[in-house]
Amino acid sequence: MKETPLRAARRTNYLRFSNHSPGPVALLLLVVLALTSPATPRRHLQSDQVLFPVTSGGSSSENRVGFIDRTGKLLVDFKFYSAYEFSEGLARVRVRSDGKEGYIDSAGAIAIEPQFDQAFPFSEGLAPVKVSGKFGYIDRMGLPAIPPRYERAFGFHEGRAAVQLNGRWGYIDKNGRVMVEPRYDQANNYSESLAAVVENGKLGYLDKQGNWAIKPELEAFANKTEALVLPNFSEGLAVFKKDTVYGFINSKGQTIIAPQFTRAGRFSHGLAPIGVRDKFGYINRAGEIEIDLKFDAAREFSEARAAVLSGNKWGYINVNGDFEVSPQFQTAESFRSGLALVSTSEQSGYVDREGTHVWKRLLN
Repeated sequence: MKETPLRAARRTNYLRFSNHSPGPVALLLLVVLALTSPATPRRHLQSDQVLFPVTSGGSSSENRVGFIDRTGKLLVDFKFYSAYEFSEGLARVRVRSDGKEGYIDSAGAIAIEPQFDQAFPFSEGLAPVKVSGKFGYIDRMGLPAIPPRYERAFGFHEGRAAVQLNGRWGYIDKNGRVMVEPRYDQANNYSESLAAVVENGKLGYLDKQGNWAIKPELEAFANKTEALVLPNFSEGLAVFKKDTVYGFINSKGQTIIAPQFTRAGRFSHGLAPIGVRDKFGYINRAGEIEIDLKFDAAREFSEARAAVLSGNKWGYINVNGDFEVSPQFQTAESFRSGLALVSTSEQSGYVDREGTHVWKRLLN
């Protein structure tokens, strides 16, 4: 297929931009190209259809990744060395084992040429990418939106993205303007108009203007192995830690559920997983036990299902605490768009909400 001027601009412009910002003439040229170049027709997914990455099997050197739909039908053939979930109609892939990362569209065609050291999912129309050791952002056309200058960069949430500069974290908007100066030890995404940050070893929450909504007086979680390093708000509540136990605060920093749990997760569907010593169950927003402490591990609800460990096997319960999928898996991920990734000692694949495999492959 003959390469159009716009496709060539997509392929090459980001690397040029990584060294210096384009001048007015270059920007005008890109606009003209975008307006005058013929569009390449592509087959897109229906709005209610989602694709899921799957591997072909065989030895690790022979493994390739393709994509299935919710029914398990292979829609994109096994041709990528690595591939990840779709986000906003694009999925990041590697087409060579030692190559750069780029993005494909829903037909499996290259939408943004592989040119990035690392690429991450799109959110709110932009994606963080790494070029020559620095992170910047591209738009869904593959054109540079924010120059690469950050040591680390998160995706956009509620119009803000957390970025690290000179070892400190702050926030930018989608135009690259600094909204919160980089001054924090750690930072998380905005959620429900608040962002968790750590300053001088203490956890607090910022509003969209960068002012303290909850002063940094909370205990920062010690390490990355804890359930929530920087807990976001969900359904109006966030986990906090006091000494060795966990409770929940509201957006004003008031304690709503007193610290009493040895583990705690975010609220979803009105329920949050909690642990007391070595058993897990779920509480409601009043802090009352809704699902008894009878599991050996428990995850947050997603799509009205939660993965729980019973003995040494994972299964899925509903919001009433009843098993919808009996414990049978060695690993079990949360549901997304109707399917969940699971594995046993012999096979891995996707199951639907009733536990029926729509895709599976034998493990070596």
